[in-house]
Amino acid sequence: MTFDVEVLLKGTDAVVTETVTHEAETSGWADTDVREVLLATLRGVRTGKRRRHRRG
Repeated sequence: MTFDVEVLLKGTDAVVTETVTHEAETSGWADTDVREVLLATLRGVRTGKRRRHRRG
């Protein structure tokens, strides 16, 4: 499963898009898969914030 996380930083008009990928098919997900997707989403948000911050 692959999806995009769009990050809009407070006080800006710029949106940064990060792609999140998880190997398992959703029909077979266990709690650990949900946890990994949520963590990957949060990492995508953090990465987007850092990229935007570096651009100034």
